[in-house]
Amino acid sequence: YVEVGPLPVAAPDLNTKLVLTQESGKLKWESDFKFESFVFEETRTPEFVVQAAVNDTLTIRQLIRLRKYGVDLEFVQGIELLGFTEVTVDDLIRLTKYDADPEYIKEMQDAGYAGLTIDDAVRLAKYDVDAELVETLNALGYHNLSTDEIISLGKYDVDPDDIRELAAIGYSKLGIDELI
Repeated sequence: YVEVGPLPVAAPDLNTKLVLTQESGKLKWESDFKFESFVFEETRTPEFVVQAAVNDTLTIRQLIRLRKYGVDLEFVQGIELLGFTEVTVDDLIRLTKYDADPEYIKEMQDAGYAGLTIDDAVRLAKYDVDAELVETLNALGYHNLSTDEIISLGKYDVDPDDIRELAAIGYSKLGIDELI
């Protein structure tokens, strides 16, 4: 059991208590703030926690924001496994806010969108562009479309069925503006 507090913070209205406990191989982070409380449980070794504490320079406010948006260790590890190693707290929050989780990003990459950036993933997810749309576009000959072109289709609710129906009646080489 380790209790840290009070911590130096800029806002004097916060009650800053941070507690780290380990019971039955499970680490538990607890924090009580005047406006919000959270509990974060993780099954990692104490060495992992030390490593994370040394390498991460997160403020208490950043930890609260990450928890508020549901960013957990599994999410961060999933993003890192996809090759995104320079991700900010704001990036992680934007990804979760628009449901661009590691599974979504992997599906988009597998559908042919290999050069996906964090910003691309957020923008595509924001406009409900999914892997099925990208796969349909590729199958119908729409290759190497820009993120903006694909987002335009999502913005105007052009879905894979619309594109297939148009192709079935002879309109297979329409431009993006014509599809919209």
